[in-house]
Amino acid sequence: MKKKFVRRIFAGCLAMAMLLFSAGCSGDTASSAGGEKSEASSGQQNSQEGEGSNFNPSGWPVVKEKVTLKVYGSRSTNSPEDWNEFTIFKKMEETTNVHIEWELIESSTYSERRNVMMNSGNYPDVIKNGLTVTELMRYGSDGVLIDQKDLQEKYCPQLMALYDEQKGLRAINTMPDGCVYSMPFLSDAPWTGLSREAVINTDWLKAVGMEMPTDLNEFKEVLIAFRDKDPNGNGQKDEVPLSWAGALNNKHVSGWGFGLNWLADSFQCPDPDSHLDVVDGQVTFVPMREEYKEWVKWLSELYSEGLLDKNGFTQGTDQYAALLNSTPYQVGVASVWDIGDTFTDPDAYDHYDYLPPMKGLDGQDPTPYYGWYTGSSGNWAITSSCKMPEVAARVGDYCYDKDVSLEMFEGAIGERLVECTVCNNGRALMVSDPPEGVDNTTFRDRCGPGGAIQLGVTRDYYKERLHLHYTDRKVQFIDEDVRPIADQDSVPPLNYTVEESEIVNQVQTTAIDYVNRRAAEWVMNGKIDEEWDSYLKELENMNIGGWMKAAQSSYERFLEAVEE
Repeated sequence: MKKKFVRRIFAGCLAMAMLLFSAGCSGDTASSAGGEKSEASSGQQNSQEGEGSNFNPSGWPVVKEKVTLKVYGSRSTNSPEDWNEFTIFKKMEETTNVHIEWELIESSTYSERRNVMMNSGNYPDVIKNGLTVTELMRYGSDGVLIDQKDLQEKYCPQLMALYDEQKGLRAINTMPDGCVYSMPFLSDAPWTGLSREAVINTDWLKAVGMEMPTDLNEFKEVLIAFRDKDPNGNGQKDEVPLSWAGALNNKHVSGWGFGLNWLADSFQCPDPDSHLDVVDGQVTFVPMREEYKEWVKWLSELYSEGLLDKNGFTQGTDQYAALLNSTPYQVGVASVWDIGDTFTDPDAYDHYDYLPPMKGLDGQDPTPYYGWYTGSSGNWAITSSCKMPEVAARVGDYCYDKDVSLEMFEGAIGERLVECTVCNNGRALMVSDPPEGVDNTTFRDRCGPGGAIQLGVTRDYYKERLHLHYTDRKVQFIDEDVRPIADQDSVPPLNYTVEESEIVNQVQTTAIDYVNRRAAEWVMNGKIDEEWDSYLKELENMNIGGWMKAAQSSYERFLEAVEE
């Protein structure tokens, strides 16, 4: 009680400078705008006061008279309509004395509803998530969103520390006009960076008397053995040597990563879902490179010999999951996000292992694609309707406390996150078991926003503080087999000007759809040599050159911003 009383006195003494030139955002601040003025403190961080969101990480913003912020954003259908029911936000309001009046739209209709709201001229104080770079630029230049650059430097100490700690994050969150119209999202978990990888059935390897393949020639021999030697032992020729779902390139139509582009690594053409890569400082369109052609040509060879799943291009995620979880197993090699994610059997880890990057056909070293830049912009954008942007900025900064960020992503400490007694000397947290009949994703959404708000958790802090035991094998695979040899020049998130966006939007979707369609056709019909030149000409006619020029300009701005 004494500590709480002293804190409030401290808040009252230090806050006047921040709020004397502000009236109030909305709601309860109306009374402050007249006689008494709301007051907020700006103290120094005291890491000894407690853990997580039970303490005031930086001594801010603690408003003496309660302020209300109107915040607009998306929510999962599994989460409550009013996020003030979450323990996380109850603690935040108690700490900051700022009440959030949420207007939350279900994710499936959020983009459309947000566009209507933005065109109405009736803005909330804060738009919490979902704004694209194009929207940030448009509404920022129109004065709908305010430039937060000075606000963040003055009132967001935790975000400033995160900028200093995380590679490229400030540059990712800075728009081409030099303004900062939002706060960034960062979840640099040790199990991310790869949106697809291959797993191989180790039981089948033993059954056919072979070792883990180390190059593409050995890999093909393994697939042939899987096809011909009845490795699942049921006496039927029902084995699928290699399966995936959707386009060759990472993204399935559902948005999940089940592509075969991990095999492009062995052809030295790492192919992320954007199809963009950096070679000698130049942004290139991977599907126009000769290495890409050789990769697709080799896949066609596998397909013609019955080594690829004939349904790979057309099966949906449900059909793919059913195939992977058949009894006995029918798939030798599969593209997944994680063994424990796609396979429902908890014992799948005993039967499958991650397939390390393999040398190419001529012995060339692989260059795995790894996403080094994990940040994004478009969160906690403060509008011109907010009469107290200083408070909005400080409340936004609250989420960048590292334990608060973990809670914002995984759920409240003490509810979904509990002490892990077997690792990091009791310092680490782990995810508790969900209630009976509730899956982990639903459980997370019921305990917190599930990352649908700005936050900042670095890779090192994840490893120190959050232990998801079911990811251990994947993290070990990434750390030992991928990161040490990964392509260092992956493309960061690119921030385009309004003019550049017009060009990119005209080209990108059409070009990628065309590339994915032609790749599927070539794998199945083997005609890539005859049709390659006309394919390149068609892409040129789509103005791929204009897209690459815009991408190069954006990439160079990013490099300049990182160096500042």
